[in-house]
Amino acid sequence: MSDSSITADALDFLEGNYTDKLPKSEPLVRVFVLDNEIQAQVIHGLLEADNIAHNVECYRDLAYDGLFQATRGWGAIITRQQDAKRALLLIEQAIAEF
Repeated sequence: MSDSSITADALDFLEGNYTDKLPKSEPLVRVFVLDNEIQAQVIHGLLEADNIAHNVECYRDLAYDGLFQATRGWGAIITRQQDAKRALLLIEQAIAEF
């Protein structure tokens, strides 16, 4: 399946709130590299349900037709440093259940 079918609309599940949930004044940590959009949706839902503030960073770049996603992953989960351990524990538990 070609990656070119993914557009900016693929992030609709985040309702436009995926980039500015975290304060810029606090240390941030990239806690997990995402493999695909489905994984992003599931993890986003888990973190929201547990009230862990986070950003979903998508590496999709239309100009390069997914080049960065092929080398860096679909995207990443970013949290505040103080929430990183709790977020990673939730993510690891969810992945272990799949």
